Amino acid sequence: MTLLARRWLINLALLALLGALALLVRLDLREAARDTQLTDLIPAAIERITLQRAGEPPIRLEREGTDWRMLAPHAVPADTAAVTRLLPVAQAQVARTLPAAGLDLAELGLAAAALSITLDGLQLRFGGTEPVAGLRYVQVGDMVHLIEDRFLPRLMTPVTALVSRQLLPPAFSPGLGDLDGAPLTAGQLAPLADARAVRVTSPTDGLPADAPGSRRLRIASADGGDDLGFRISDGGRRWTRLDTALSWHFATPPLPAAAEAPTAAASAPPPAPLAPSTMPRAAPLPAAAALTPAPTTPPAARDALPVQRLAPPPPGSATDERRPTAAIPNLRDMAPQRRRDPSVLPQTGADPFAPSPTPPPTTSASAPAAPAPAPASGADMPLRTEKRSP
Repeated sequence: MTLLARRWLINLALLALLGALALLVRLDLREAARDTQLTDLIPAAIERITLQRAGEPPIRLEREGTDWRMLAPHAVPADTAAVTRLLPVAQAQVARTLPAAGLDLAELGLAAAALSITLDGLQLRFGGTEPVAGLRYVQVGDMVHLIEDRFLPRLMTPVTALVSRQLLPPAFSPGLGDLDGAPLTAGQLAPLADARAVRVTSPTDGLPADAPGSRRLRIASADGGDDLGFRISDGGRRWTRLDTALSWHFATPPLPAAAEAPTAAASAPPPAPLAPSTMPRAAPLPAAAALTPAPTTPPAARDALPVQRLAPPPPGSATDERRPTAAIPNLRDMAPQRRRDPSVLPQTGADPFAPSPTPPPTTSASAPAAPAPAPASGADMPLRTEKRSP
């Protein structure tokens, strides 16, 4: 063997030794990293999840191939993306580990944990946070670990956020249906297979689904499965499944026929039976009282009623000072004619506003002169206000 060949063999042996050392170092680092993780579970291999929160029913999820399904509290398909965000907690980095036997679990919030998640049978119980770095206490078996407090908001996701926003289940093929008794074809219901809502709510998150103007839709399965029933409201944008009482909300109605207002015959409630009236009835009048006419005042009695007359003001009053004196001759003829109040005239039956008759003119020069009119009294003269200079 030449010297050159010997050197090549030495180099190959050294290279193999370096590769073996690198592999050993990598395995040691992986084992050290595994020791600092919360669990040994691989998120992609987890099959079952149970999420228990204080005051709420447990949430049970199960993997179906590449998708997830919710088993409780609602038997509906789950949102795969939302469930996947819960799984990284299995590989959370541990900052410190302490034995649970030497700790006061009640002080750490672990005696009655408000939140726990079970991954393939392994339970993780979440407690409070330590005051220095804000790390979260998590108990796994008989050990208590301190991890970063960034997983709790994901584990507090509302149950409706874990429900799939797809209106129909993936394995459901819509067949025939009817809307308020009106038949619908499979072609009209086909767009519902791809309908995806903007959010899902429970009955306590909004208005009831049986609000006025809502419509009822029944969809038969083309594969021979169970039918689906919906109550549609809010102008065709809210769909509530009758078997789960969950509501899917859409930005636009996925079924144009459901957006129309229901007919009067379908929307009008049945008339209520007429109940007997409970209002008290007036007592019937006696026959004599019902036939007796009301008493009336005879015309002679009405004419004999007293008439009130206005008396002239007393002498020396302010009204009397403004009256003109009766010594001025022909003052009555100079004043404008005044209509008298018919209430102060005697009730003779004549029209008080009729013009007085004009005496015929005299044609003979020897006709006796008419007597001069007597001066009028102050009560019969019209009132006139005189302006006085100060």
